[in-house]
Amino acid sequence: MAGQRSNHEKVRYRFQKVFAGIQDGISLVVKTKRQEPVRFFMRQDSVSGSCGLMCVGMALIALGVLKASAFESAPRRRHGTAFALWSLLSDSFFSGIDVSDLHARLIQLDVPVTFTCRTGEPASIGKFAVDSLSRGELTILAYENERNHFKHYVLGTGVAGVTENRKSTVDSLLVIDSGGDEPILTAYNGVMHISQCHTLAKQKKKLNSRWLYETAGYASAEKVFLIGAIRCRLC
Repeated sequence: MAGQRSNHEKVRYRFQKVFAGIQDGISLVVKTKRQEPVRFFMRQDSVSGSCGLMCVGMALIALGVLKASAFESAPRRRHGTAFALWSLLSDSFFSGIDVSDLHARLIQLDVPVTFTCRTGEPASIGKFAVDSLSRGELTILAYENERNHFKHYVLGTGVAGVTENRKSTVDSLLVIDSGGDEPILTAYNGVMHISQCHTLAKQKKKLNSRWLYETAGYASAEKVFLIGAIRCRLC
């Protein structure tokens, strides 16, 4: 019948899934329980090692358990969640912090958020990240550059991939990098591409451990591998 699609015709398209509260536009905002959407992007300065702290702050703001204004003035606070977070992580502002230590400190916070950590084999971390982000859960990702062993945290906000004949395959992680510019008209400012795709229908498929990380601040993609991930889930 004219106009009808053949059963044998392949349907193929790209898709994106991002954290449900994010609203992209001229500025990056998130819809929480507050009346108006709030900006939650936090910029890391060029001389600090505060990327982990920035990612935690953005995640807690997006989840609605921390005010953006309170986080911005955290060093001057004397009570509340921002004060508690700064007290736990201020010593890492310049030196940075490893994933296990960051997780150990985060679980001390009195917030309605469960922090689940995954370290160890890069492929296992990658699967954990893909699974968590595919479910719409914010996930803090730590990676190491293969060339110079530079380590950095980014906030995972979603996944992208291909759907073909009803089978969806994730091939990219969408992230917010506090070292870059605030995303405009999109929910991310960095993308991690994996060389071996992950089919959502086959959760046991092993992921390649190497990722290509692209951001606007770099002339070419970095070859990186994941060294840790912390999923942030509202209780």
